[in-house]
Amino acid sequence: MSTITFDTHVFFNELKSAGFSDQQAEVITKLQKTAAASTLDQARLDYV
Repeated sequence: MSTITFDTHVFFNELKSAGFSDQQAEVITKLQKTAAASTLDQARLDYV
């Protein structure tokens, strides 16, 4: 099975450079990571 890497550090820094505060960037990064993991979990279930 292949792995998909999500670089939260790069994502966080991109949000910061776009003008988001540390707190906003942190929350958005956490939500994005959760959403990506949920999508991959569902895809695995659909594949089986």
